[in-house]
Parts: sequence; C-alpha cells; structure tokens
Amino acid sequence: MIDPEIEQALDKVLKSLQELTGIYDRKVDELRIKGLDQNKLTPLLSGSEAMKDSAGIFLTWAKHYSDKLAHPTADKTTEGVY
Repeated sequence: MIDPEIEQALDKVLKSLQELTGIYDRKVDELRIKGLDQNKLTPLLSGSEAMKDSAGIFLTWAKHYSDKLAHPTADKTTEGVY
C-alpha cells in the first residue's frame, strides 16, 4: 500500500496533468476551427499524445517506486502491478 501522503500527491499530479492536456487539446481544437493547416496541426496533435503517454509513464514509475518505499525490505518486485 502506498503511503497516503504520497498517494494524495500523486492524485494531485494526475489531476494537474489531466487539466493540462485538456487545456492543450482545447487550444489545438481552437486552431483547427480557425483553419490552421493540417500539416501544422499534426505535430500539435502528436504533442498531445506524447504528453499523455509521458504522464502515464511518469505516474506508473512514481507508483512503482512509492510502493518500493512502502515495502523497502520486500524481496519481490511489484513492477507491472499497476
């Protein structure tokens, strides 16, 4: 079990990342509506996916190491549990 204080902090990070990507996606949609060329939109859309993937990777590792912190003497790894 992850420490409640760490779990609360991770929840805040998750919510902030969701807010950021939501705002980013909305801004990209605004540019699409304004008629920005698809060639210029494509990298922005890729950026959105990269941010979401990176956030997921970060949170997975943060949970993994937080679990290790909660169980420092455990012999087995809990990697992949999340």
